[in-house]
Amino acid sequence: MTEILAANGLGLRTGGRHPAKILADVDFSISTGQRWGVIGPSGAGKSMLLRCLTASQPAGSRLDGGIRVNGTPLDAIAPSRRRQFVARHIAVLRQDSIGSLNPYQRIGTQFRHVLAVQRRTRGPVTAGLSREWLGRVGLPDIDRILHSYPHELSGGMRQRVSLALNLCGDQPLVVADEPTTALDMPHQKECIDLIDQICTQQQRDLLFVSHDLALVWRLCEHVIVMENGRIIEHGPVDQVLTAPATDLTRTLLAQTRKVRPTCPS
Repeated sequence: MTEILAANGLGLRTGGRHPAKILADVDFSISTGQRWGVIGPSGAGKSMLLRCLTASQPAGSRLDGGIRVNGTPLDAIAPSRRRQFVARHIAVLRQDSIGSLNPYQRIGTQFRHVLAVQRRTRGPVTAGLSREWLGRVGLPDIDRILHSYPHELSGGMRQRVSLALNLCGDQPLVVADEPTTALDMPHQKECIDLIDQICTQQQRDLLFVSHDLALVWRLCEHVIVMENGRIIEHGPVDQVLTAPATDLTRTLLAQTRKVRPTCPS
C-alpha cells in the first residue's frame, strides 16, 4: 500500500500574544485502499484537523509538525501554492456543501471551471464529463440542470450537483467533514449512499468526520477518536468500537446505541 496522507506530530496554535493549543501531537497515516473515520465530541478538533490537512487552517495560526500529501511534505510547497497542490490530490466535502455552489453562475459554467482545474479538460470532453457526473449522482434532465442557476433547483438537487462538482476530479482521496449536517434525514441517506458508491466504484479512499458512530461504523474500516485536540484512541473500527479503551469512546458508543439500537455490536 502507498501512503496517501500522513500527519506527524501535528499541532496547531492560535496566533497572538497568548496562543492556545487547538491540536497537539497528532500522528496517523492513510494508505491506498483505506477508509478512516474521525469521531469525538463537539470541540474535539475534528474539523480543525481536516482544515490543517487540506492547507485551510485559520489565518495567523501556527502549525507545528509535518503533513505529507502523496509523499510530499506540505512545507516543501510554497505557501501560495499549497491549497492548489492539495486540491489536486484531495477532494473535499464540507459541512455546507450546497453553499459551495456559486449562486451567480449556471451549473454548466461551474463544471467547466472545476474540470479545467482538476482535469485540465476543455470543450467536448468537459461537456461529456459534466453530463457523466450528473448522471452518476442520479439527476434527470441533465441539459436543463446544466443551464440552471443553483436557486432554480431544489435542495436535494443542489446537494447532488454539489457532490458531483466536488468529486468530478480524479483525486484519490475524499475528505468529508460532516457533509450531511444541513440536510434532512432522507437527503442525508441519499448523500451518504452516493459518497459510499462513488468511493467504491472509483476505488477512492475516504477520511470521514462525523458525530454519528453508526455511520462511521458502516463506511469506514479504521477510526480515530479525538478529545481536546488530541487522538486518544485509534485502530480498526470493529476493534475500537466493540472493545473501547477510553471512557470517552465508551460514552460515545453508549449514546449512539440509545439513539440507534440497531448499531452493530
